[in-house]
Amino acid sequence: MLERTERGVRLQGAVTFASVSTLLAQGNLLMGAAAEAVEVDLSAVETADSAALSLLLEWQRQAARAGGSLVLRGIPEGLRKLVGLYGLGDLVREA
Repeated sequence: MLERTERGVRLQGAVTFASVSTLLAQGNLLMGAAAEAVEVDLSAVETADSAALSLLLEWQRQAARAGGSLVLRGIPEGLRKLVGLYGLGDLVREA
Protein backbone atom coordinates (compact mmCIF):
# COMPACT_ATOMS: atom_id res chain seq x y z
CA MET A 1 0.00 0.00 0.00
CA LEU A 2 1.22 3.49 -0.84
CA GLU A 3 0.24 6.55 1.16
CA ARG A 4 1.25 10.10 0.26
CA THR A 5 3.02 12.08 2.95
CA GLU A 6 4.15 15.68 3.24
CA ARG A 7 7.64 14.76 2.00
CA GLY A 8 6.82 11.91 -0.39
CA VAL A 9 5.32 8.47 0.16
CA ARG A 10 5.02 5.79 2.79
CA LEU A 11 4.97 2.14 1.77
CA GLN A 12 3.18 -0.35 3.99
CA GLY A 13 2.70 -4.11 4.14
CA ALA A 14 4.15 -6.37 1.45
CA VAL A 15 6.25 -4.92 -1.37
CA THR A 16 6.75 -8.01 -3.52
CA PHE A 17 6.32 -9.26 -7.07
CA ALA A 18 2.59 -9.54 -6.34
CA SER A 19 2.16 -5.85 -5.39
CA VAL A 20 4.92 -3.94 -7.13
CA SER A 21 3.12 -3.21 -10.43
CA THR A 22 0.28 -1.47 -8.56
CA LEU A 23 2.74 0.48 -6.41
CA LEU A 24 4.73 1.50 -9.48
CA ALA A 25 1.63 2.92 -11.14
CA GLN A 26 0.61 4.76 -7.97
CA GLY A 27 4.02 6.35 -7.47
CA ASN A 28 4.90 7.18 -11.08
CA LEU A 29 3.20 10.59 -11.16
CA LEU A 30 4.81 11.74 -7.95
CA MET A 31 8.29 10.55 -8.90
CA GLY A 32 8.07 11.92 -12.43
CA ALA A 33 7.29 15.40 -11.09
CA ALA A 34 9.98 15.42 -8.39
CA ALA A 35 11.90 18.67 -8.63
CA GLU A 36 13.50 18.05 -5.25
CA ALA A 37 14.13 15.15 -2.87
CA VAL A 38 11.24 12.73 -2.45
CA GLU A 39 11.28 10.73 0.77
CA VAL A 40 10.17 7.10 0.65
CA ASP A 41 9.36 5.85 4.15
CA LEU A 42 9.80 2.08 4.30
CA SER A 43 9.41 1.68 8.06
CA ALA A 44 5.98 0.01 7.74
CA VAL A 45 7.05 -2.51 5.08
CA GLU A 46 6.52 -6.00 6.49
CA THR A 47 7.80 -8.07 3.56
CA ALA A 48 10.05 -7.06 0.67
CA ASP A 49 11.76 -8.98 -2.10
CA SER A 50 13.94 -8.03 -5.06
CA ALA A 51 10.89 -6.51 -6.78
CA ALA A 52 10.83 -3.87 -4.02
CA LEU A 53 14.42 -2.98 -4.84
CA SER A 54 13.57 -2.77 -8.52
CA LEU A 55 10.64 -0.47 -7.73
CA LEU A 56 12.84 1.88 -5.72
CA LEU A 57 15.49 2.00 -8.44
CA GLU A 58 12.86 2.83 -11.06
CA TRP A 59 11.43 5.60 -8.88
CA GLN A 60 14.96 6.89 -8.38
CA ARG A 61 15.49 7.05 -12.17
CA GLN A 62 12.19 8.88 -12.65
CA ALA A 63 12.95 11.40 -9.92
CA ALA A 64 16.43 12.04 -11.36
CA ARG A 65 14.98 12.65 -14.84
CA ALA A 66 12.69 15.27 -13.30
CA GLY A 67 15.61 16.95 -11.51
CA GLY A 68 14.92 15.46 -8.09
CA SER A 69 16.18 12.57 -6.03
CA LEU A 70 14.93 9.75 -3.86
CA VAL A 71 15.73 9.50 -0.15
CA LEU A 72 14.88 6.30 1.72
CA ARG A 73 13.90 6.18 5.37
CA GLY A 74 13.44 3.11 7.57
CA ILE A 75 14.88 0.50 5.22
CA PRO A 76 13.89 -2.96 6.50
CA GLU A 77 16.79 -5.28 7.29
CA GLY A 78 15.86 -7.77 4.55
CA LEU A 79 15.84 -5.06 1.90
CA ARG A 80 19.10 -3.66 3.26
CA LYS A 81 20.65 -7.11 2.80
CA LEU A 82 19.46 -7.24 -0.82
CA VAL A 83 21.05 -3.84 -1.48
CA GLY A 84 24.34 -5.22 -0.17
CA LEU A 85 23.99 -8.52 -2.01
CA TYR A 86 23.47 -6.76 -5.35
CA GLY A 87 26.19 -4.18 -4.66
CA LEU A 88 23.79 -1.25 -4.91
CA GLY A 89 24.86 0.63 -1.80
CA ASP A 90 26.17 3.54 -3.86
CA LEU A 91 22.79 3.95 -5.56
CA VAL A 92 20.71 4.02 -2.39
CA ARG A 93 20.50 7.32 -0.51
CA GLU A 94 19.26 6.93 3.04
CA ALA A 95 17.95 9.67 5.32
